[in-house]
Amino acid sequence: MLFTLPADICLQVLSYLRTADLLRLRLTSRGAHHFFLLNEHSIFHQAAVRHAFVRPHTALRDAAAPRPVTDWKDLVRAHVALEHNWDGRGHAREGGYAAIGREGSVLSFSVDDSEGQRVAIALTSRGGLTVRTLEDNRLLWALSKEYVAATKIECSSGFLVFMAKHSGLEIWRRAADVGAPLLARGRPVCTPVPFGSPAAPRDFQESASALAPADPLAAASGRGQHVPHVFIDTAHAGPVRLFRATFPLLAYIGAHAPDKATVVDMGSGDAVCVVAVAPAPAPGRALGMPPRFRVPAKQRVPIDLALSRAHLCVCATDVVTVSRLPAHALDADAIVEDGPEPERQLVFGDAAAPRMPACVMAARGDVDSAQGSAPRPCPDSTAPRWTLLGGADVFEQYAIRPSSGPAGTSTALVPVGVPQQQQSEPGFITARFSPDGRHLVAATKLGLLAFAWDFARAEDGALFENITEVLDTREPLRDVRWDVNDRRLALRTQWEDVFVLTLDASRHALSPEPDPADGAVGRPSILRDAFAQRLRDYTNHELAGWTGGHGMPFTGMQMTPTAFWLVWDVSLLKQAVGRRERAARGEVTSREVGGASGIGSLCFVDFTPGV
Repeated sequence: MLFTLPADICLQVLSYLRTADLLRLRLTSRGAHHFFLLNEHSIFHQAAVRHAFVRPHTALRDAAAPRPVTDWKDLVRAHVALEHNWDGRGHAREGGYAAIGREGSVLSFSVDDSEGQRVAIALTSRGGLTVRTLEDNRLLWALSKEYVAATKIECSSGFLVFMAKHSGLEIWRRAADVGAPLLARGRPVCTPVPFGSPAAPRDFQESASALAPADPLAAASGRGQHVPHVFIDTAHAGPVRLFRATFPLLAYIGAHAPDKATVVDMGSGDAVCVVAVAPAPAPGRALGMPPRFRVPAKQRVPIDLALSRAHLCVCATDVVTVSRLPAHALDADAIVEDGPEPERQLVFGDAAAPRMPACVMAARGDVDSAQGSAPRPCPDSTAPRWTLLGGADVFEQYAIRPSSGPAGTSTALVPVGVPQQQQSEPGFITARFSPDGRHLVAATKLGLLAFAWDFARAEDGALFENITEVLDTREPLRDVRWDVNDRRLALRTQWEDVFVLTLDASRHALSPEPDPADGAVGRPSILRDAFAQRLRDYTNHELAGWTGGHGMPFTGMQMTPTAFWLVWDVSLLKQAVGRRERAARGEVTSREVGGASGIGSLCFVDFTPGV
C-alpha cells in the first residue's frame, strides 16, 4: 500500500525508518524491491543524513566512512556495522603500544586518524613530544623534553597547541596542510604567520623545527610532520593554567588573571576578546537559575575549560558558567556595535537541584553479544599488541533506569579493595559541550552527570532545572570526554572504571518547552533509551587510590569515529587477556596481585572488525 503513493511521499515516510529496517524492507514484496531499485540513491542518501552519518549536501566522495565505499547504500551498511560493534553486539580489537625506551608515561595525547596521517601525537613524562604511526608505532617526528613543557597538548583541525617553556602558547600546524586553502573566522590562514605580526613564530620555534628528528619518507609526504605557525605571548596573564582549542578559536586562563579568559584566533594569533569568567553575584544576573539562586560572593579558581564555536564554558567546583562569544569572534568581518553587549552569561549552579529528574546506571547481563574469538597478537615487536574479541568480552552492559529518589541520594557501591579514604566531596570536576555545540554536560565528584539539552534556551529565559536531566553513575567521576559523535560520551571514575555512555538516537527531537507549572511531569526523557558499557579489560579496582601516589597518569581518553583510545598500563591489559584465555580453556583463574608496570601507555579498542 505504501508504494502506491507518490514517490516523494514514500521517500519522506522511509526517512523515518531505522537503517536496519530499510535494509530489510526491500525484501518484503516485489513492489518494495522495485521501488528501492528505482530510488536506492535517494533512500540511502537521506538515511545517511538523517542518522548523522554525513552532513547535508555532502558528496559521496567527501563522506567519511570506516572503509572505502561504492555508493550510499554501502556507506550506510558500513556505518550500521560500525554502530553494531560500538554497541557491544559485534566484535572489536583491543590492544596497546608498549612504552619506547625511556619515554615514560603518556601525559597527554591526540590521535589523528585523518586520511594520509593516522598518527598518535603523545606528550610523555621523559620523552618530550612524539608523533608515531598507528600501524607499527614508528617514530615520524619529535620535539625534545627540554623544549616542550610536560603538561598537556591540544589538537584541532590539524593544529597542535602546547605550553611553551618561554611563558606562552605555541601553535604548530600539520606540514601536509600548509599549502591547502583554509579560512579562520572568514579570513585566509597563512602558515607561518607573516613576520611583523605580534604572533609570528619566534626564532626558537624555527630552531626547534630544524632540529626535530624526522622520518625521511614521512618528511617527503608530510605525514606526522608539523611546522611553527603562531606564538601567543601570555605575559599579561601570567603562566597559562588552562587552555582549550576548538578551531578556529583558542581560549586560555593565566595564573595572574584567573577571572578572565582570553580568546584567540588560531589562524592569525590575534586576541579576539576577553571573557569575564567569574559570575556576578548581583541579583538577576544568573541566567538559567531561579530567582532564589545567588552566586556566592567569593574568589573561585577555574578548574576546566570547554569551547565551542559560539560559547565558552568555565567550570569551578561550585558553579559552571557559559558565556556566548561576541559576533566578531565567529566572523572577523562582523560589525562591532558601539556600547557594551547585552549580558549573555549563563550560570549553572547546584547540579542536584530537587526538580531535576534523575536516572541511575545499573549493571545487566542480558545483552546478546557476539562471542570472543581466540587472541591474535601481532608478531612484530614494534607494532601494537592486539587481540580480537566479541562484544561480550569487551563490554559489561549497564542499563539506565529511573531513580527511586532525588539525584545524589543513591548510595554508591564500593568495590572490594578500594581504600576507605577514597571518598569524594561534592563539587563539579568538568563540563563539556557536545560536538555540535548544542548540549552541555557537567560532571560532579559524586558521580552525577547533568545534561542540559539545547542549553542556549536558557538565554531566552528557560531555567536549567527545566531542561536538564541528571544521571547518577554511582561512582565518583574523574574525567568526561564528548568527542566526534554526539551520541557517545566516555567516562572515567576514581575507581579506575571506564564507561562508554550511548545516548538516545532521537535526542534532538525535543518537544516544545513545557509550562513551568507542570514541573518535570510529562517532559521527554532523552536518557530513556540510553545505556552504558564498562570496558572489562581496562578496570582494576586495586589501583584506586594507588595510581596517584605511584605516578600512573591514567587520565587521557579520546573517541574517534572508529575507535576508543585511552592511557592504560599494557601489563594490566595483558593480565586481563591472559585471565580470559585461561577461563576459555576451563582453567581456574584468579586476579593477579600487583603486576603493574607503573607506566601509562596508549591503548585502544578498535571497532572496525567486520565493517
